[in-house]
Amino acid sequence: TRRSMELWATRLAGLDRPELYFTDRETQPPTQPKYYAQMAVWNARAGCNARCTNKRELENYIHPSAIIAVFANFPAVIADFDDVPLMLAEAIHIADPAAPAWAAVPAETRKEKASRAKRRLNQDCMDKMTPALLAQSDPAGEITAFLRDIAARLA
Repeated sequence: TRRSMELWATRLAGLDRPELYFTDRETQPPTQPKYYAQMAVWNARAGCNARCTNKRELENYIHPSAIIAVFANFPAVIADFDDVPLMLAEAIHIADPAAPAWAAVPAETRKEKASRAKRRLNQDCMDKMTPALLAQSDPAGEITAFLRDIAARLA
């Protein structure tokens, strides 16, 4: 969240080390990224570089086949600004024949299910990702470029 991002930035600023921040975009262009103001603060500091994803969030870079390998009824296509954790939460929910209709699930419960789905995406589904799948889901090489920047700063 924004508050924890500001807290970490404050703690790290005093270490006088290069900093690299990569945030989710959350909002679709032409709207500015959700954390635009915080990114401007970081980018104004010497030795600090901040940017955001071009897609909604990091889960949008997980290739659908990596998710389908774990959850067979997941949709075969993910758009850049789909809410992937919520999509997976719905797919898991409707796979249970005893579950009520997804539309009848209260918003707070959907949010909790999406949070659990996000953890599963970043654990189980990420284990199924390969460089070839990443190249397909991130044709601009955004994630690879960010990882190269990290490596360059560590060198």
